[in-house]
Amino acid sequence: MMQLFMMQSLLWSLADGSDCDGIDVSLLQTQLRLDTSRLLEPIGRSFFSEDPQQSAEFWIRYTRAERMSLEEMKVVGLQESSESAAVLVKKPDGTPLEQLYFLKVPNWKSSKNVTMRDFVEAADLSWKKVMRHEQAFSPWSDFHDGHTMDTLRFNRLKKDQVSFQLYGSGSVGRAYIPHTTSTMEWFGEEWDVSKDAYASNVSFDYTEVDKCRNYSADDHTLPNRAFWKSTFAVLNVTAARDFAVDVLHAKPRKVNPYPWPPKPGCIAVQWLKLPHQNDSLAFQFHFVQDFVYDTVLYGLPEFLRYQREFLKSTKGCINGFMLNNLILRTASLDPIVKRLNALAARYFVFEIAAGKYALLFSFPGNEGITLQIQSSHLSYVAPKRDDRLVGTSIARDLLRIFQVFAGSEGRAPLPALVMPVGFALKRHWHLVGSEDFDKVISSGLGATGQDLLAERSLEVLASLCDHLSRESEEGKDGCTAVLSKLTRHLPAVLRFARHGLHRRAEPGDVALRRMAVTAARALHRAGLGGDPGGNGWVGRWCLGWVYFTFIFLITKMKYNIVG
Repeated sequence: MMQLFMMQSLLWSLADGSDCDGIDVSLLQTQLRLDTSRLLEPIGRSFFSEDPQQSAEFWIRYTRAERMSLEEMKVVGLQESSESAAVLVKKPDGTPLEQLYFLKVPNWKSSKNVTMRDFVEAADLSWKKVMRHEQAFSPWSDFHDGHTMDTLRFNRLKKDQVSFQLYGSGSVGRAYIPHTTSTMEWFGEEWDVSKDAYASNVSFDYTEVDKCRNYSADDHTLPNRAFWKSTFAVLNVTAARDFAVDVLHAKPRKVNPYPWPPKPGCIAVQWLKLPHQNDSLAFQFHFVQDFVYDTVLYGLPEFLRYQREFLKSTKGCINGFMLNNLILRTASLDPIVKRLNALAARYFVFEIAAGKYALLFSFPGNEGITLQIQSSHLSYVAPKRDDRLVGTSIARDLLRIFQVFAGSEGRAPLPALVMPVGFALKRHWHLVGSEDFDKVISSGLGATGQDLLAERSLEVLASLCDHLSRESEEGKDGCTAVLSKLTRHLPAVLRFARHGLHRRAEPGDVALRRMAVTAARALHRAGLGGDPGGNGWVGRWCLGWVYFTFIFLITKMKYNIVG
């Protein structure tokens, strides 16, 4: 008989520190199939960011990166984020290299009134102190990935005089990623930095930082892959190494240029490789234990105390801290889940898209290392869906679109007004139109706390149809294509609005009935108005979907029939 394992559903703690209830999971009724390849391929990185748009703009401006659309974004925390952005970094030949996600989620506050915002500020100030040459190094810099230098647009850094580090005769560069707790490192060929004024100005002498490093035992060859490593700051480098070996089947590199066992006054490092069919292409993990250099405001010990307090004070939750994670892909999550269970390690499993799963866990004792492993195969355990959470996520998505629409109508181009509604629903498309959709939406609306939900739903839908009608009559290009795409999503939007009305349409709610009547009249005008250009079908199309729905709702409210 197969053993039943327990797991926690993905829940978010708010700033008041309220507890989260754990959700049991059940076994899928399929045979356990182990992944014999054991291969893990890195595909990206997720960051907690105080300003996701600005973090993404840094990459677009100074590297070979392109913005990713919402449809392409599939990552833990996306649905719960109040703001999000993502970029795809590419090689010079256009080959995709790494996906970078920037997410802003509710800030959990510790008993000492510390939040993730404080750690972002600490990382930023510590970086600036190093750049002023007031300190040789900051441990915050040991949270970084490694790319080859050919993905960087150095001329743009030079033009904008960006705060940047060059060392090792220009072969290594580093920059702080704005509004995060991380930096980024680039590795390339050595060159004469003295011939460039900007390069000379941002060059740093790392003699002090690398005083314990044995360069004769170092590997100076360029990596055979452009996205070649992830580095993590740790408090216990031995524990980090052992956990990576046990859970990921990583192998320690034979070359370690830093003293081992650790020596007082020296940084301690362990370098490992993930399993790969071609060892020269193996992705590397670098764990750095640094008790030598100071930080401004807060350092890694405070960072980890913050997270441990969160884990003790909440049940079955993750927070913004865990959004700083490396994203990998594998054929099946089953083998890794088994290893985590064997070690009694805490983890989370959830569905991030239809048929796509993510396993999230941190290294015990070194919680600054969090991994998100994605796969299309999971037969060992399955998360039970929490309708309240899914419904709340849909409600928040659409409310956000409604607010943007209300502020943009008449100024933004038509696709910018219409398509976000479809994108918001597309994230939950496996529910839209299903028998459970009504139940999910009803549960979600009860948790939003948005009193104006129904009014906004009506107002936006009415404005949307009115806008479509005007655009079509004026002969705007692209209207037909947009309408074709919107057709697939509008029924779900209407059902959302209907549930919003039912929630708010209490007996005697005159204001809501007045709003419904106003919306219906606006749609009536849009659908039955003049048609000099022969495009009145647009208004009638809107009318067919919306008008009779609103009439039905008004009738129910008139007789105080509340669903």
